[in-house]
Amino acid sequence: MRRHLQRMWGLAVMGLWAAGAACAGTLDQTDGTFCDWTLSGAVAEGDLDRVRGMSPSALGTTLCLDGSGGDLVEGLAILEHVRSRNIRTRVLPGQTCQGACALIFLGGSMVDGAGLVRFPHREIWAGARLGFSGAGRTVDRALDVVEGLFGIKVTEEQGHRLLEDHLFLQILRHRGQDPYVIDTVGDAYLSNIPVMGLAAPDVIEPRHVINICDAVYLRHRLHDGTAGPLDTDFLSTAHSISNLRRNRIAPVRGAVKVSDDVVQGYAGPYWAGSKYWRRECYVTIRPADVAAYAGDNAALGITGIAVEFRDYGGGDRDPEAFDPVAWPGATRLVGAYDVPPVLMHPFHARLDALPGTARAATARAEGGPVLPPAPPGFARFDGMDMAGGDIDSRPADSGTACMEICRTTAGCDAATYDRWNRMCFLKDVTRSAKALSQHPKSDLYVAGGQIDGIHSAPTDPVILRRAGKGFFDRPAFYLQGKDFQDCADQCLTDSSCHAFNYIAETGACQVFDRPGEYFDRAGTEAGFKVQPL
Repeated sequence: MRRHLQRMWGLAVMGLWAAGAACAGTLDQTDGTFCDWTLSGAVAEGDLDRVRGMSPSALGTTLCLDGSGGDLVEGLAILEHVRSRNIRTRVLPGQTCQGACALIFLGGSMVDGAGLVRFPHREIWAGARLGFSGAGRTVDRALDVVEGLFGIKVTEEQGHRLLEDHLFLQILRHRGQDPYVIDTVGDAYLSNIPVMGLAAPDVIEPRHVINICDAVYLRHRLHDGTAGPLDTDFLSTAHSISNLRRNRIAPVRGAVKVSDDVVQGYAGPYWAGSKYWRRECYVTIRPADVAAYAGDNAALGITGIAVEFRDYGGGDRDPEAFDPVAWPGATRLVGAYDVPPVLMHPFHARLDALPGTARAATARAEGGPVLPPAPPGFARFDGMDMAGGDIDSRPADSGTACMEICRTTAGCDAATYDRWNRMCFLKDVTRSAKALSQHPKSDLYVAGGQIDGIHSAPTDPVILRRAGKGFFDRPAFYLQGKDFQDCADQCLTDSSCHAFNYIAETGACQVFDRPGEYFDRAGTEAGFKVQPL
């Protein structure tokens, strides 16, 4: 039965793999600082034999990767060879590694001095482009790819998974010429991809602690112990962080204390899944360890930052009074994590836009010219609009189509999609009010680089009333009201209520979180929440 289900699962997902012919890759021996060999071009059948012919190095072999597309099955075979021979993998600034090349990257490994323990050893440098997608020509080839990917997903080396669930899901979702690119701090962290060449802050401030805690909270989905470790609705890192910020139970504040060259940090409060607890984040940073991270320790997963999330049952904390010894003693431990220093930067920050180390310039010289920026990730704000900044309007069949229109239109970094009228309003954020206003028919898409300047409109929402009208969607939930105004008052206090039907005969308030258009409906009054600008 299990083998039958696995086969059926493979058939269900094999449609994600698109055809693509490829020319053989090129393997060259180099004499640079960062690479012993470089595999470039599209991966094709026969490249495994070329890789097998690489002469070993007494200090271990490093294979740099610079290619796109090709045969995923051949890429999986090279991955296994690279891993079994303990070959390190690296993508330098200016180099692009996508599709089959990215699978080879995952196999990078090394053994310790005694040769008894293997560790993953793969790294990208800021300014490189690593993109994951799938391809296959036939049902059998597609099933071979799925089987190979699943085998990688369940493989661990010293507690490090070769393929995280998040990255596995993105490979299945992205196909052909639409790779999932490791473009931001959050992409790298969620996918367990070490990033080299980034400078840590000279002075660690509370905002850096908050960045670390936000990233850990998102990756491990600590907002709800029943949510599971995988965000199946992932859109982009900008979307993830904007949702976290909008749904905080209170402003998250940070604090830093320094003693004996050790930085102790605090950030909180976070939602703990219960109104009786507040989740807090405690961070320990040893600057000497952070400095050492710039070497091979990064690719080995050795980190310089320890994070603990703890639940506290008391009242509000004042970060100005943060006591790194006394405060944790009154809490219960939720989870402990070791994290890389890159998390001191914002979750949605683009890797190629962050400050680099001196060694990064040397890697750039050996790698390649600056790559054009990858298409931006967008954050989606459900039930929201943003006034001003309109540059064009076009019909669109979905919010995703509207987002793609904006992504490919010069000067567009936001778009409002009117779901009721299927219209897409393209915007320039710098010319807009930068204020989110509620409207049940609209979803707003904002490019990741612009979300930090977006804020909620200062006005209070109101309920518009339409007698003899109603929504025909399936209600998200029900309330009971004495009259229309009672339903309206309850809707105004519930952030998940965007619209409702009041049924006078029964006193039912049918609540909608994402309503479609309203139409004539006898015995019903429709109400929907809007926010005046």
